[in-house]
Amino acid sequence: MMVWHIFKKDLKLLWPLVAGVAAVQVMNSAIWFILRTLGGSQMMAEMSALCSIAMFLVMGVLVAIAVQQDAVPGDRQDWLVRPIPRHDLMFAKLLFILVAVHGPLLLVDLALGMVSGFPFWNALSAALSHGVSLLVELSLPVAAIASMTPTLVVLFGGLLTVGLLGFLAILLVGSWYQNHGGIEQNMGIWWVIPTLWSGLALLAVVVTLPLQYFRRATIYSRSIVIGAVLVAPVAMLLPWTPAFSLQQRLSADPVVATGIGVAFNPALGKLVLEPGGRNYANSAWLPLQVSGLVPESIVINDRTYVRIISSSGEILYEGLTPGQTSAISDIVDNFPVRTAAGGEVRTRQLITLPGKIYDLVRNRPVRMELDYSLTLFRIEGSGTIAALNGNKRMPNIGQCKTRVDGDGDEVETLCLGTGITSCISAVLENSISGKRNPPDNYCFPDYNPFARPFMRFPMYRFGLNLSFRDPQGLAKYPVDSSQLADARVALKTYKPVAHFTRHLTIPEIRLGDWEAETSVAANSASSK
Repeated sequence: MMVWHIFKKDLKLLWPLVAGVAAVQVMNSAIWFILRTLGGSQMMAEMSALCSIAMFLVMGVLVAIAVQQDAVPGDRQDWLVRPIPRHDLMFAKLLFILVAVHGPLLLVDLALGMVSGFPFWNALSAALSHGVSLLVELSLPVAAIASMTPTLVVLFGGLLTVGLLGFLAILLVGSWYQNHGGIEQNMGIWWVIPTLWSGLALLAVVVTLPLQYFRRATIYSRSIVIGAVLVAPVAMLLPWTPAFSLQQRLSADPVVATGIGVAFNPALGKLVLEPGGRNYANSAWLPLQVSGLVPESIVINDRTYVRIISSSGEILYEGLTPGQTSAISDIVDNFPVRTAAGGEVRTRQLITLPGKIYDLVRNRPVRMELDYSLTLFRIEGSGTIAALNGNKRMPNIGQCKTRVDGDGDEVETLCLGTGITSCISAVLENSISGKRNPPDNYCFPDYNPFARPFMRFPMYRFGLNLSFRDPQGLAKYPVDSSQLADARVALKTYKPVAHFTRHLTIPEIRLGDWEAETSVAANSASSK
């Protein structure tokens, strides 16, 4: 076999480039390591982004040069004259990509993971996830396109053409997408879209590489690539229902959500806003009761589809509730469901309608139907760490550190993990007296059931800031600055275990009856 000989030839010719790319990879990982573990300035954050772009660029150039050392197009290549088995040539190029391009990055990521305190297998898993992501989404597509071009100049021209076609296709699809809705990038099931893109890219590589090396069918290969680029934006049109149905099938423990129910509970009464609380226009707060919850769980409302029907059966409104798909602080403002004991939770859901629709239905009895797409989170890891300069590794959470911020009013809690933590809850408590400050919660739903791809760094940083002093002196905390020596931070992380749907029908409701009241108005009403 000629695989090893071709690999050694390419390595001997390109070792200065291999060393340069490895240096850029080390620099990129080092900058991200410092930024993730120690924090950094805005300038360092911008530098890390530029360094990542530089790493992607030099890796792509090295892959292209290696492939074009023995160019496929044309009829004057040495490997055709000798001749060299075509499968040996293809496997030699793939070996070069794995060893010379991705090998140094794997070693650097593995070393940084172990330096960060992670066990060997955890660090290796994160490093492999990073490497496979870059291999599928960068190196292999570049190798396939490079096999269709004789020089770098032609390659860059081809990439520019393909990029322009893809941009135009996205514009066309995006115009429809904005008008009809769909899976947004900040939704938990967004992973389906880039996964489809990666799968399409991998399929194109699997087809075109053998087509080039075994048949040298350059025209057909280029047509396949252009077709894949034009088809890829269509994945953005994937409707919500089949995407969420797929997510349901991939649930880790779907049985645990079978007993969960959602019911209208008017006994809960109107929402009374705290002083300074925001009162949303054209909005009502539905009193709800969520039952059948397991202990230490969270339910996130991924999407609510609302239908409002008149007494005569006319559909007055049909659409989504807004404002529920961004990074969610305080466990989903418009549908908070979180319990330590399990059982049932009384909550309220914010329903906001277009102004004209709300004016039409505000004071008239209507029938309301709500179709929920919900996700149940269950506790994954928990632990405590000293509030002052703590440094501790906690299973299923990561390597965590604490410190008092520069303003002296918050305990900064930062953790470095090898997987994305969708939901985290933290509370500052006195380990002796048991006093606790209000908990701080944060969720950014990510339901990807597969290994997490990290294009920039194989570890994930997360954390919360826990207040213990109000600089304005208005709020008093049970655990204040005088107790920090005895204080600790209790952390909990949650993972999605079940995705499910529920339907709620409210036979008759006046939305105006469930508008939020200010505390002043509520007190005036009670005094009368």
